[in-house]
Amino acid sequence: MFGRAVILIFLLTHFVGANGNECIKGCVLPGDDWPNKTTVESNLLPKVRFLGESESGSPVSERIDLLKVPAISFALIEEGRVKWTSGYGTKIAEEDDPATCETLFQSASLSKPITLMAAMRMHEAGLIDLDVDIQKYLRRYTLPTGEQSAANPITFRNLLEHTSGLTPGGFTGYHRDVALPTDIDILNGTGVSNSARLESLKQPGVELAYSGGGYTVAEVAMQDVAGKPFDELMSEWILGPLDMQRSEFTHPLPASRTADVAHGHDAKGNTIDGGWHNYPEQAAAGLWSTAGDLAKFMVEIFKAYHGQSDVFDKDAIRNLLHDQRHGHAYGFIVSGNEGEAPTITHYGGNVGYRSFMSINLQTGDGAVYLTNSDGGGNLGSEFLHSASRVYGWQSYQQVEAVRALMSEEALKRLVGEYAFNENLEVTIDYSDSEKAIGVSFPNGDRYSLVPIAGDYQFIHAGSGVTVSFAIDADTQSLTMYGDTATRVD
Repeated sequence: MFGRAVILIFLLTHFVGANGNECIKGCVLPGDDWPNKTTVESNLLPKVRFLGESESGSPVSERIDLLKVPAISFALIEEGRVKWTSGYGTKIAEEDDPATCETLFQSASLSKPITLMAAMRMHEAGLIDLDVDIQKYLRRYTLPTGEQSAANPITFRNLLEHTSGLTPGGFTGYHRDVALPTDIDILNGTGVSNSARLESLKQPGVELAYSGGGYTVAEVAMQDVAGKPFDELMSEWILGPLDMQRSEFTHPLPASRTADVAHGHDAKGNTIDGGWHNYPEQAAAGLWSTAGDLAKFMVEIFKAYHGQSDVFDKDAIRNLLHDQRHGHAYGFIVSGNEGEAPTITHYGGNVGYRSFMSINLQTGDGAVYLTNSDGGGNLGSEFLHSASRVYGWQSYQQVEAVRALMSEEALKRLVGEYAFNENLEVTIDYSDSEKAIGVSFPNGDRYSLVPIAGDYQFIHAGSGVTVSFAIDADTQSLTMYGDTATRVD
């Protein structure tokens, strides 16, 4: 159960910009869909609708300013094709350089499903076996002794589906001015690496627990098998075959492409020092891309599910989705009605960036957004709700709630540290300026919480995430994403 929470926390993903600038190259024009596109971008609303309170839609330019998200790139998918792509805002806050559908964003953890499908293609080509000891493929690295065994070794499948039992969950990247560690230094926690030595803490194949470290091991193994750098591998197996021309895994970026980058920002709208961090953990977090390119990837999965792809195998896709744990399959959140093709969704978050991609495998409807802010998920969510209303989707609907009043004393009683287990704590704080509490995650995300009807019930208006508290004489706990954390301070 905890693995589900971790995955969701790490969740927690044009041609006409907000200033009217156009860019046609590399963009998908809306054709006769101009009216729908205009309605989507002109009527954004928060995730949560508070009953009894009036609301009206706002244009994206206003929401960019209010939410302090300098830029967003959005792609709309309908019936298994990319309908249109757009970029809005500016690459850097309070500057005039417009973001377009060609602008590069860090895709963060959306890198993982790209890596996953490259590994699947290598498996289909007979280069790797998903179910043998991963050490067989590691030439430059030896896994640390831990909970794995000869009878139950760590495999490619464990690494890719987040059941390896390996640390760490995520990475913070490196300032652009510093030297980057090698993959081996990252895994060993040596040299200039800013992450601890990888450890094996759980038996493989038993528990779902988000592991960027596991994907880094996969990255090393794939390179050792192919004898090629990781960015070349990904171009060969995925980016090239899918015509993802604007995407690459290179860190640092070539100087020729840095002008294309939407700089990362914190949730207050401040530019990340240096513009962005580099992520040598390429498989886990290193993809540079556009919403349009990532939409191509999701469309190809849809086509493969229906046996219409020349790149991905139908049985491989269906087997991946069949192998679910707690509503997740290889990092994808899988949802939908029993007996119907599911909707698959993946989120991402690097320092200064938030990302998302999703597609309904029954209808072929979906969307991708990339933002250059730690608070970008709220704006992305508003795009999804607007698109859902305009195109008549059943997904991404607003959540309705009844706002409640709670005294400052009662709110402050909830402040403290809450632990899901020894590896994850969240913080509840009280903001004097907001007169409200908020929950902060280890990756820096903070959700301001609004009290709603019910005993100690709260909701985050931007995402719809709910948090409930339980208080008795001996313990105090909170429940979020279906998992419970106990106060420890």
